[in-house]
Amino acid sequence: MSQTPLIMKKLAWETIKVKVKDLVLLELNPRKISEENKQKLIESLEKFNLVEIPAINTDMQIIGGNQRVTALMLVGRGEEEIDVRYPNRKLTKKEVKEYTIISNTHAGEFDFDMLDLEFSDVIGDIGFDLDGLDDWKIKMEAKLSKEVKEDNYEIPDKIETSIVLGDLFEIGEHRLLCGDSTDPDQVDKLMDGKKAEIEKDKRIN
Repeated sequence: MSQTPLIMKKLAWETIKVKVKDLVLLELNPRKISEENKQKLIESLEKFNLVEIPAINTDMQIIGGNQRVTALMLVGRGEEEIDVRYPNRKLTKKEVKEYTIISNTHAGEFDFDMLDLEFSDVIGDIGFDLDGLDDWKIKMEAKLSKEVKEDNYEIPDKIETSIVLGDLFEIGEHRLLCGDSTDPDQVDKLMDGKKAEIEKDKRIN
């Protein structure tokens, strides 16, 4: 039986007032800012005040304006109430990613390591190219090609180990099972009652 696709309510925004200190910085911010540009941003805020107001999600997380809010906190304006744009529904994780890339095109530079790691699933959907991304990819490919070295490792005919079928290893939050992935009982043992979250990488067709 087919499922009816979830229809999201069309986004609408209103302006509300909140205290600067109550806003939550975006953890996966694809923009970074140098100390020099951060100082310029602070000087701009002192001269013009807050002209472009931040946008937030319903959980008070900033999706546009992280650098400006950071600058306000640095100059001791945490108790001040400011205008922010607030949505009529909570943006999904994918919507937040898309908006942060599209809106955050000033007061900093893209953190391409962060983009590649956390935003690769939405970069193809934003409708324009990101300046510098192609050059960064070329540099990374060249760097990796230099770092890869042949170690001439030869697989021995026989490998001795004390590990047996069914052994389970927990490494931090990760679980590793010596078993058969086609055996439901072994898969259940590995997952410990939890379901896996699978996220497709759009760089792979």
